[in-house]
Formats: sequence, structure tokens, C-alpha cells
Amino acid sequence: MAQSDSSIFAPPGPAETHEPDVRFAYVLTPAFTLLPLAGFADAVRHSSDEADRSRQIFCHWEILGHDLEPVTCSAGLSVAPWKTYARAGEYDYVVVVGGLLDQMDRIHPDTYAFLRHAHASGAKLVGLCTGSFTLARTGLLDGRRAAIHAHHRPEFVKMFPDVVPVENELYVSEGDILTCPGGTAAIDLAVEILMEHCGRSRGMKGLTAMVVDEHRAAHQVGRLPYQDLEECGNCDLNPENWTA
Repeated sequence: MAQSDSSIFAPPGPAETHEPDVRFAYVLTPAFTLLPLAGFADAVRHSSDEADRSRQIFCHWEILGHDLEPVTCSAGLSVAPWKTYARAGEYDYVVVVGGLLDQMDRIHPDTYAFLRHAHASGAKLVGLCTGSFTLARTGLLDGRRAAIHAHHRPEFVKMFPDVVPVENELYVSEGDILTCPGGTAAIDLAVEILMEHCGRSRGMKGLTAMVVDEHRAAHQVGRLPYQDLEECGNCDLNPENWTA
């Protein structure tokens, strides 16, 4: 049986000597969702270099973990951290990629300690997908707004009554903590951050390569029939009852 490839997102080769405009650290939670990580990371990658050479010049990034064991995403692919929290450097943003809620209890206590320490040290925290749940567990979101996918609102409200859930924005900025509901909204949030630090042209550079039509502002949320889409998971699995 084929093994999961833990080399995906492996550390790139040496970059030219250059002080980056912005530094990111990625923290992957158990069963994290791959699309938000890939979208955010690819937007950063394109803004970091000329053409499609992917060198860490204008942007710097690392993947961190409490140890160096690969973390498996909800789709079964694995990504290995490059450094442990103990060897972490200095970052402008620490990006937490959330995943399946029933795996939250597997998040190592060192992760919460690291997030609190990074925040206290001046790094901004970013929650992608259910990364907002992880940030809320640190207590740093109490009294603040957080972008939540409509699908997860009931659990979020029950678990974190002191946090204000927001469903009608692609991303929410509370100054030093930013959140988005996941999916392709992670690209929009990344571009927003990149434009701030790298300028508009470089910040939007990856959109064409990723075949994304435009950068969406926080309020540009598409209206989706969430309930109708949910019901597709309850369809009749008996082929005899299917209709053309």
C-alpha cells in the first residue's frame, strides 16, 4: 500500500540574502484541512519571489510542531514540521490551520503554550478553518469577533460563549488576531496580509498563477445553500430508489 508523502511542503533550498518583508509560521492541528493551508501557503510562495521560482526572498515561512512527527490532514496526506516550538524563530504571523473538531483533544498542550508566547512576543495570530477553535481555547479570543463557518457555529457558540462568532465575512481582523472560515477564503486573507507588507502588486501576484479571478474583500461572502448541501449527505444509498 502506498505511504503518505511526508515530504510535501518540505523546506526549500537556500534563498538569496535578503531581509524578508514578512515572516510566517504554520502550525498544523491533527486532521487539519489541506485546502486552507495550500491556498494560504501558495499565495505567500508566489509573493516571495520573481516569476514562479518559489525562493524565500520577500517572504519567509516555516512549519512548526511540538515534535517533528508528520501531521496527517483530513484527506490523509501528511506534512512534517520543519522545527519544534523550542527552536522557533521570530515571526510576524503564526498561522494555525484547524481541522476536524473531533480531533481537537489531540492538540498537544505545547501548542497552546506556544501560541500564547508568540502572541505575547508580538506575533499576530491567524486561524484558518477551525483554527479559530484552537485560538479560542487559548483564551485570547475572549470578547473578540472570530470568523466561523456556518457549519460549525453551533459547536463554537456552545464551546466559547465569550467569543463573538461571525458568519457573514470571509475573514475577520481583530488587530493582532485574524480568522477566516477556511476554504478559498484563506487565499483572500493571505493576499490581504501580503498586500499590507509587500505592496499591492506583489501581494496579488499569485492570483493569476492560482487561476483566481480576483481578491475578495472581507464582506464579499457568496451566498450558499448550506442546508441544501448538508442534506446531500443524507441521501438514499439504495440504487433502486435513484432517479435519473
